Amino acid sequence: MSNRKFELSEIKSKIELFHAFRRDGMKVHEITRRLGVSDTTIYIWLQKHDESNAGKSDLLRLKRENAKLRRQLSALRIAARSNSVQLSV
Repeated sequence: MSNRKFELSEIKSKIELFHAFRRDGMKVHEITRRLGVSDTTIYIWLQKHDESNAGKSDLLRLKRENAKLRRQLSALRIAARSNSVQLSV
């Protein structure tokens, strides 16, 4: 594999080909060898340039935030019970 830089259009084209090959059941290593890039490179490209993953990072962030808020609410409810204060949500 060479250390050449790819144009954005080439990257997006290779990402589309990657998804097509994956749908056909090919393994990642086989695909990257065909595309002339390393496994690491394709994973970096997928993180940076894959529109199909655009909402996944937002979803993950929201799930983490939701878990944090649930823990905070639980702590507030425990504190309210120990102080005999009613906390309603």
